[in-house]
Amino acid sequence: MFSFISSILLLIYVLVVIFVAYFLITVVLFMKKKNRSDELLLQKIDELSQRLNELKEDKRS
Repeated sequence: MFSFISSILLLIYVLVVIFVAYFLITVVLFMKKKNRSDELLLQKIDELSQRLNELKEDKRS
């Protein structure tokens, strides 16, 4: 009986550790993709800002 209960507890512990590892890996991969996406978005915003400034300067001339 004691061996059965300890086996169940060990199995639950292993499953929790596996879930936590999976969750952490998923979060890291998501953050990596998000950082890349944010980088591209900021680059586009910079390009649009520069273009807007050029248009304003052309309008003043």
